[in-house]
Amino acid sequence: MKRIIPLWLMSVILAYIVVSCTVTRPVVKVAIVAPFTGIYREIGYQVLNGARIAVKEHNNNNSNVPSLELIAFDDAGDPTRAVEQAHKILTDEKVIAVIGHWLDQTTAAAAPVYMNANIPLVATSASPSNPNNAGVTFFRLHPTVTQISTEIERLSKTYRIHSVCNCGLYEAAEFLEALNNNNSYTTAVGGPLWSLQAFHNITGIRSEGSFFIVPAPQPMLENESAPYLIQYQIEYPHGPDPTWLSLHAYESINIIANAIETTKVSTSKSVAISLSRIDYHGLIGRVQFDSFGQWIEPRVAPRFAVLRE
Repeated sequence: MKRIIPLWLMSVILAYIVVSCTVTRPVVKVAIVAPFTGIYREIGYQVLNGARIAVKEHNNNNSNVPSLELIAFDDAGDPTRAVEQAHKILTDEKVIAVIGHWLDQTTAAAAPVYMNANIPLVATSASPSNPNNAGVTFFRLHPTVTQISTEIERLSKTYRIHSVCNCGLYEAAEFLEALNNNNSYTTAVGGPLWSLQAFHNITGIRSEGSFFIVPAPQPMLENESAPYLIQYQIEYPHGPDPTWLSLHAYESINIIANAIETTKVSTSKSVAISLSRIDYHGLIGRVQFDSFGQWIEPRVAPRFAVLRE
């Protein structure tokens, strides 16, 4: 005689089977370090917005790989604090990669901490010039000092501008003030930091008419970046408007996510190996790193300084 299983018991059994077969998706962490306070604080919020969009896209579209959790640290643009934050990051064993620090002085100060711990760093500045573990755990997603200087020189020759300064905000303000004291009107060519609103706030009308170069296209000016711009506006309808910094952070996360997808084990070591072999095509162009951890084909673009309200 066949035994008939009650409907309620069958439901319980099926529910148990479903729960038993469900595999919890692992979570790994990516740390992003930037100045969220101080004169360079706009960098922090630009990069955080871009990184959040990329993390959300990865977690929604890649159910077969670990999900990403983004953790942000404020170094305030200060080298001493950058080192402190780097040590704090190392206390979290789930962190498999770090993105930062966006300024030459803070990246140079903190990079040795990550290198000594063999944590992959996607460096977003031109310094340090000769890091330890280059191409092993150090990968520069930014043009080198030489590449930036070469582009500044090319731009100055193109527009016949003899005044150039790849410098920080206060140094730039002094530089432009000196130029204006010697001439009633003059222009200059500067580096990536001249793209900041803080640059215009400090230099005022003296910045009008100058040029600067950035290591990525401006999202609002490039057709290829239109999908990103649309998504950014959906996520942050009340601003601030995205700049190359937010796009750069977005792509930094995508590169790490790509490295995770190509490895079976999501550890800092496996991610570092994947980064050394990566061939990524995205909104900032093709990303490959040479044996010294340098971006083989960095995209450097000129921009025109316009005084913003």
